Amino acid sequence: MTSLYVAWQNELSREWVPVAKLSRLDGGYQLRYTKGAGRAIGFSGLGRMAALDRVYFSPELFPFFSNRIISKSRPEFQSYKRWLGLEEQPTDDPLAILGVTGGLRATDSLELIPEPNVKGSTLTLDFFSRGLRHLLPADFSGLIAEGSQAYLMLDVQNQFDGSAVVLRSDDPKSLLGYLPRYFSKAVVKEIQRNAAGVKVVLRRINTDAPLDMRLLFQLTVSNTENLSLFDDDADFQPWDSSVESFGKIGNWDAHLASSN
Repeated sequence: MTSLYVAWQNELSREWVPVAKLSRLDGGYQLRYTKGAGRAIGFSGLGRMAALDRVYFSPELFPFFSNRIISKSRPEFQSYKRWLGLEEQPTDDPLAILGVTGGLRATDSLELIPEPNVKGSTLTLDFFSRGLRHLLPADFSGLIAEGSQAYLMLDVQNQFDGSAVVLRSDDPKSLLGYLPRYFSKAVVKEIQRNAAGVKVVLRRINTDAPLDMRLLFQLTVSNTENLSLFDDDADFQPWDSSVESFGKIGNWDAHLASSN
């Protein structure tokens, strides 16, 4: 994984808006704001990187993001990688970790969205199911087995999100949380277009993990030619469309941001 988008939630409207893109480049990491930041009322930048028209660079992952990952020195780090399904990876890729966890914190309104992994015409995306604190029981091991398919239901009467999608097991039929809301609308449209091409499988049950990391799923969408995973592609476009790559450093204001 080489890029993640940063989504910010407006506390009043509850809308999630993509406001920035974090990318790994040769020699470090780059953060640049997207056009979504321009319409996100109340958004004032990430940490000390407050100028929306600038592109920030750091040889190390910005502390704003690295602080959202359990330190390698902590005794539970290997369990942490196992919960994320990354224990087989030879390196501890921070973007891979953040792509699965979303970098979620209870203290702010930000979430990291992974760029879709598309090989050929098939898209795959790993995610933890959301909203498990609202469901009982907390022990899901008797409801669905690892490797089993989960099924999708539209929660049309959800008072917070009319496009919310619920995951359920087959036998017995039990609720297993929600899809992350940032791609639920696209999944609903794809099911209506090609239901057979959308599949969700439980990768693992982490009985020893915090509740928000208990159920790790993988979404697979085949025949992605007409798929748009996000609602408004314009929000994901760079703030300054004249900046096409890191190589054109003379076209924009690059800032060493390792202290942010």
